[in-house]
Amino acid sequence: MLSESLVENLFREIEWIIARTKVIKISIKGTKNNKLKIRLKKEFLSLTKRLGIIQTISFNIYKITKDPSCLSALLIEKCKRSEYELHNSKELFFT
Repeated sequence: MLSESLVENLFREIEWIIARTKVIKISIKGTKNNKLKIRLKKEFLSLTKRLGIIQTISFNIYKITKDPSCLSALLIEKCKRSEYELHNSKELFFT
């Protein structure tokens, strides 16, 4: 099914976003270069925006399927948890 393939690709992208934000978090803590920090903050914001887009897509797919045990429902849950995890990382940018 086409939507399952799309959902699987979105799962992979979410995993990549989470992995990349963890690297950004470590890099920001470990660098004193202000230009690098600015670039990393911009990338972090770009990744959070992409996660929001993925969440919107997953809600739209879920509306079509309307099955609480389908992959799109799991994708919505993954988006919520990932968003929470990213929200906790935003504290880095206030220091």
